[in-house]
Amino acid sequence: MKMKHNQKHAQIGTFLRTLRLEKNLTEKDVAEALGVTERVIHQWEKGTYLPEITLLQPLANLYNVSTEDIINGSISSDSEGEERTTTDPQFFEYAATSSIEQQDVSRKKWFSLVSLVLLIVIASCMLIDFLTIGRFTWSLIVLISIGFAWGSIIPIFIMKKQPILTSMVTMSILTIPYLYLLDNVLSLDGILIRIAIPVAVAAYFYLWGLYVVYRYYDFPWIRIGMVAAFGGAILSAVINFVVSYNLDRPFFTVWNILSIVILVAIGVGLIFYERQKKTTPPE
Repeated sequence: MKMKHNQKHAQIGTFLRTLRLEKNLTEKDVAEALGVTERVIHQWEKGTYLPEITLLQPLANLYNVSTEDIINGSISSDSEGEERTTTDPQFFEYAATSSIEQQDVSRKKWFSLVSLVLLIVIASCMLIDFLTIGRFTWSLIVLISIGFAWGSIIPIFIMKKQPILTSMVTMSILTIPYLYLLDNVLSLDGILIRIAIPVAVAAYFYLWGLYVVYRYYDFPWIRIGMVAAFGGAILSAVINFVVSYNLDRPFFTVWNILSIVILVAIGVGLIFYERQKKTTPPE
């Protein structure tokens, strides 16, 4: 299937190059006529990507052929002057392939742009830190934090299947090493390790629980809201316990109790709302 895919791309690319040369046009001429870059034209003719579906007709008009000819990668003797209709299965196949490729190109562009911006920020901070203090101090915090953020969002740009799930997995794996390094850089004597890591673990249990409920259980939004509310109350209690235990503060404070009460009240309210909705006859 992969070989067939590559062969079709190569055939269309060679066909487009032949048409361009027959018209005595340069890649720049075609690019300006279609409002794209020369690199895009080169990628089409090289067989890397297919022309976008929205540019298929303008490209056919430029070369004085039909859109069917471009899709086939050759001149069809019985299709001169005709356009391939949107009900044609081959047109749908071409459109789907082109759309997927454009999404892939867009992801790569955003990944490169985000990576470049983050690298510039890291380099700038480390340079300023070194020039002003003579050694790396606060810039290490920036380096570690951006590294954690970059590692967590990579799957969103490079994964074609389930990018959000993969990003959650990556973030879950990187969180504890990130907090450990941050604690050492800030010289906090383990305070982040004792507080932030248990809180992060509890929070990820909560988030993963919500994901499993959403992904694998056919619950309506009201049920998911119940799980989120009651789970949030448990999470709030765990966080309060961790903080009070490590900082020697009372567990039962006004704000701690209030946060738990509010979440429980939301969950109970959703239960009554669901029951009321079931007992209310439709109009």
